[in-house]
Amino acid sequence: MCGVRTWLPFPYSLNNTVNITTVNTTTVNTTGYSSPVNTTTVNTTTVNTTTVNITGYSSPVNTTINTIIVNNNNNNTVHNTTDNTTTVNTTINTITLNTTDNTTTDNTTTVHTSTDNTTTVHTIIERASFLRQQCSNLGLSKGTYNKPPSGFFVIKGILGVCRTFKGASLSWTNFEWLLEESEVNKNIKSVTPRAAISVRHPLRRLVSAYRDKYLGGLPIDAYNDTYREKKDLIELWYLRWYNYWLPALISSGRVSSEHLYATYNNNSSSFGFMQELIITAYGGSDETLVKIFQKATFSFEQFIHHVLWTHELKLPDIHWLSIFNTCHPCFYHYDYVIHLETVQEDVRDLLSLTQFQLNSDEYPFPALHVTKEGTSSDSFYFANIPSHVMQRIFHVYALDFKLFGYSKNV
Repeated sequence: MCGVRTWLPFPYSLNNTVNITTVNTTTVNTTGYSSPVNTTTVNTTTVNTTTVNITGYSSPVNTTINTIIVNNNNNNTVHNTTDNTTTVNTTINTITLNTTDNTTTDNTTTVHTSTDNTTTVHTIIERASFLRQQCSNLGLSKGTYNKPPSGFFVIKGILGVCRTFKGASLSWTNFEWLLEESEVNKNIKSVTPRAAISVRHPLRRLVSAYRDKYLGGLPIDAYNDTYREKKDLIELWYLRWYNYWLPALISSGRVSSEHLYATYNNNSSSFGFMQELIITAYGGSDETLVKIFQKATFSFEQFIHHVLWTHELKLPDIHWLSIFNTCHPCFYHYDYVIHLETVQEDVRDLLSLTQFQLNSDEYPFPALHVTKEGTSSDSFYFANIPSHVMQRIFHVYALDFKLFGYSKNV
């Protein structure tokens, strides 16, 4: 996205681990973060799979369970009746189990949970709790920032959101405007300010950046008026050239890096952005280079190498800067964590928790079509990336994976 304001990202609804071991006993243990339930009294009536451990995200609530029926079928549905008054259904939509010699190997799976006649507003709160715990475990919560991060915006002094580029940043801009201008929110009462962080799977952010800034592999001269109008883009061609294409030509070796490194080594601390370095080193010869490389293309693997190169120079572009370095999640307190992968549900919950109102048909966030591991086309991009290169990518975005519970699958 291009604009005057400068801003320095959402997994599936929950990432739970489900372990199921079949033995000839009648013990059913249910613990969880997502729906209520610490077992204190259990009368088992039908148990086909005897030991079931469900570990999730939400806080447990003490209760007495009078009846538990566990059906070990394709739907893997656990029906819990609590105190003969409240019925809670926890549905495990996708489970992958690899079993050898009666030993169950547990895999991280995507688990969607729901409770009868209730919403899941707790999810965005519990993700924030998980974030703080991870920061503490990693020893990253020693200090705090009094000032919000650069990517932060505040709506009516009540709700602050830190958004990341390639994490629906344009949608968040529209969301801010809608809430500010909505008549129903004009007289909203002041409440305790809250802060939210929006996140997206690191690898899917990279795919989105490649499709956007490198045209998904098209020649760069395809970025013309027709293309921009079709994609609703306003960034000028020469800005793309300095910000993305010329730097990638240098990192891929198609343009000599001699001028760049000579300029960079002379005064590396004076360059805050790649564009400044590129213009200083190549500004006088760019017209010649444009003529030579106007039909240049960039493969996804070349893009990935470019991302790593910019990090080595400590000049990563904002569109692939890590969420950790953008929103400082361990040093600024966030009350809610929103995942782009479940953004419509999460935003609905966010509104209910902050007194804001917005009609569902006004939501500026498009629904993402995700499978268990993400969008089917995203995994295609990484299929031919060498494992040693992927390890470097995992290292760059290690904290984003850990703090927000993302798996390393796409």
